[in-house]
Amino acid sequence: MKNDSLSGLSFIPLYCFIICTALGPFFQEKVEKSCLEKPPETMTEVYRSYLCTIMHLRDDTPKADNEPIVLCSQPVLSKMKDSLCQLGKLAYISLLKSKTLFTSDDLRRFGFDPTLLPDSFIYRIFVNVEGQSTKEMFAFFHMTIQEFFAALYCVASISSSAEELLQCLNLWCFGIFPEDPVQSELLATTMKLMTAKQCENLQMFSRFEKITCEVNQRLLNLLHCLRELRQEAVVKVVAPEIDEVDLFKVILNPADCATLSYILQHSTCKLKTMNLGYTNIGIQGLRRLQPLLHRCQTLYLRYNSLDKEAAAIEADVLKSPMCQVKSLLMCGNSIGSEGVQCLWEALSQNQTLEELYVDITGITDSGLDNLLPCLANNKTLRLLTIVGNKLSDRGKAVLLELRVRLPA
Repeated sequence: MKNDSLSGLSFIPLYCFIICTALGPFFQEKVEKSCLEKPPETMTEVYRSYLCTIMHLRDDTPKADNEPIVLCSQPVLSKMKDSLCQLGKLAYISLLKSKTLFTSDDLRRFGFDPTLLPDSFIYRIFVNVEGQSTKEMFAFFHMTIQEFFAALYCVASISSSAEELLQCLNLWCFGIFPEDPVQSELLATTMKLMTAKQCENLQMFSRFEKITCEVNQRLLNLLHCLRELRQEAVVKVVAPEIDEVDLFKVILNPADCATLSYILQHSTCKLKTMNLGYTNIGIQGLRRLQPLLHRCQTLYLRYNSLDKEAAAIEADVLKSPMCQVKSLLMCGNSIGSEGVQCLWEALSQNQTLEELYVDITGITDSGLDNLLPCLANNKTLRLLTIVGNKLSDRGKAVLLELRVRLPA
């Protein structure tokens, strides 16, 4: 599977089932894909296709032997419209209340008979309750199914008012309550039930919606939202406004790196800072981001368990005639003597780097000797901080000659 967003999730059993269910119809000749013209690529498209497939499986309308299967046909949609709407309302109200388990009374309040459940989406479980044996409860098949239905309900409920959409998005994504709220049943319900901190629980939900941007974990979520939107005109407006990416200690998977690459490739502007320290980015993620790294003035790659291949990638970045990197922090990795030598050689060609922090564990005195001619051609480097090595007296002498800063 070439799609990073989906392949990264396919190792998780429940996600794998959802993805396979969504993709299944595209391998059947008798299926007319009226729901999607091509296999899903974003998570929104996956869940939309999943919904279409499940709706078809629940459709008990008699069909001729040679009649093609039409996903999301109008008769099926009409038959299930009310149920889908009520499922969405149940999902959204419960999401705002941080509820994932429902009682029979909860279901009845939203028009469902607990004995006639839409069991493709909601299932019954028995929970141990203190002072009782067990209690019958209900839940969506998966938390993301609940979040998708909640988003579907909101999309259907929002009017064409741009102001209503903007106020809802600010509330969902940032917890910003409008000072002058528009008249909206959805907005009023949301403001009544939602606390300022609850936007942290709406990250996946908001990806099935549309956004702007700020930093850290929220930035990552908003970038995913932009990728889900798949509107290049919007991305081209937003991407140049991002001049700092601070994802310090935000664990990144290949799908996150693919999203970051997708958004930032739509801009040629400098990035003042890209902080990927402690993100567990891995070599696959670094490869994905390589075409962007030359635009970073300050690049943090600290403590990511990167090896000599990462050093080779960064060396290529430093050798690029378009390189704008001024500070590179790579300490806390295991690039070894070969990786360090790659960086030494890159310094002889680079004319932008001013600060370099690197771990040289394992490098020999002769490896340090090789640094001398590399630095001879470099006119910009003013601070080289080396950590992680028990140097001999000779090695220390070499570094002192180079005026390298050593840790205390």
